[in-house]
Amino acid sequence: MLDFNPLYSTPQVAAIEQFIDQHYPLAGPVSCRMLQRALNDVYLALGSNGERYVFRLSHRRARGPADVRTETAFLTHLSQSGVPVAAPVPTREGTLFAEGQAPEGVRQAVLFRAIEGRKPDAADAGDARANGKTLALLHNAAETFQPDGALYRLDLEHLLHRPLARICDSGVVEDAEVRNDLEAIAARTAQAIEAFANLT
Repeated sequence: MLDFNPLYSTPQVAAIEQFIDQHYPLAGPVSCRMLQRALNDVYLALGSNGERYVFRLSHRRARGPADVRTETAFLTHLSQSGVPVAAPVPTREGTLFAEGQAPEGVRQAVLFRAIEGRKPDAADAGDARANGKTLALLHNAAETFQPDGALYRLDLEHLLHRPLARICDSGVVEDAEVRNDLEAIAARTAQAIEAFANLT
């Protein structure tokens, strides 16, 4: 029994290394180091043969599995269409992501091939041309992507009403006046957006 029910936990690096060794057919043992802790925990993973990967452990959220399933399928489609993206590495079972149990619940994990690069130079014509070519490849490939299952709609329910309900239910906002202000802001925002004709 936990005294505190965690919203977010940070796994030890050794646990991440063990998870990768267990779920992915890499040259092991794998060594890792954390690159970023935020909405997702991101690690650099090195195989014993020197190959570089990026391991991402998603923060627990309502549409986690569906979002990760669509994202990894889309990135795989882009890669197969010749777009230079960091494609997901299939697990030993052939899936594009794995799931692991954390104190706060199940979290989705993806291993990506690391790709080298640098920050583009906005004043360089060659960089602008390469960026434009890559964006054109991405847009062309996206037209032929067929998602497996329905994607959620980015509507007011998803972007405004549900997040407001989660904030109000979280207990973070205890002051009734602040809560009323948030609800009033949301109502005004919804009214302003709904006033637009044919907004897609």
